[in-house]
Amino acid sequence: MNVSFGSDSCLEPITSNAFLGMYYAEARGDAALCGECFPPRGEGIDRISNLRAYTINGAKQLGLEQETGSIQNGKSADFVILDRDIMRCSLDELKDIHPEETYFCGRRTACGI
Repeated sequence: MNVSFGSDSCLEPITSNAFLGMYYAEARGDAALCGECFPPRGEGIDRISNLRAYTINGAKQLGLEQETGSIQNGKSADFVILDRDIMRCSLDELKDIHPEETYFCGRRTACGI
């Protein structure tokens, strides 16, 4: 089963910030949340599953996995350059990640995420 997440909502900070959304998905039940999230820690998802939920899984659900969702030859060059390594930063740092550059179809966009 593929799970996908989105970050194009302006309704609340958690849904409009993919990195904050990833933090909560991974930190479920963590003591650091001080009661903000109640499910047990074991219900959280690991970092790579989190990243896939925001990238390739969404592309698969839309039938676009041959065009986008991962970095491969022949796919649309849609990606961000982040201020830290998303796979190596601590859980606490995850929620504070900021994009430094954003690219769509291989072209740098005028604004970040």
